[in-house]
Amino acid sequence: MAFTELLAQTCTVVERTKVAGGGYGRSGYSEVLVPDVPCLMQADLRGREIKVGAEVKIAGFILYLDNRALTEQDQIEQDGQRYGVLQVQDAGGQGHHLEVLLERVRM
Repeated sequence: MAFTELLAQTCTVVERTKVAGGGYGRSGYSEVLVPDVPCLMQADLRGREIKVGAEVKIAGFILYLDNRALTEQDQIEQDGQRYGVLQVQDAGGQGHHLEVLLERVRM
């Protein structure tokens, strides 16, 4: 069975780029939506701790997808929920696929 056959779900990758002029002197983000990306999302029952700057966040979800350009600045949308990318790992070891740790984002 090929890896892509295991990706039984789809999600939207929200590619976020920081831009000036978010209002009141703050920066904001421009977003480009990449819909219908094959993926597999599962609850991460281990609740891994991820250090993000000075904060420690708990990953509640794990996402598997083909190797693609994805950063911790991006977000994922699936079934009306949005998730922040905490960590992107090359899970196959040779650019085969990504293992992405996520947290739910309030919209």
